[in-house]
Amino acid sequence: MGAGHVMRMEDYHAKKVLCTKPGGNGDRRGRPKLRWCDELEEDFAQVDCRNWRTNAQSREKWQKLMEEGQSHPGI
Repeated sequence: MGAGHVMRMEDYHAKKVLCTKPGGNGDRRGRPKLRWCDELEEDFAQVDCRNWRTNAQSREKWQKLMEEGQSHPGI
């Protein structure tokens, strides 16, 4: 999963793209668009991980988290 790599990068712009709310036409109806971070947080909640951004800083912790996620159906 590329989110761990992006969180370990020094590039501010890549992290900004990962967690920024999508903009666009403000007068659209319906629910707001989700960020990629919102989708990740839902998936990590199923694995019972609340601090995925902290775990992404360590490759070992991140790989362990990815292995746990692969064992859950629907992620």
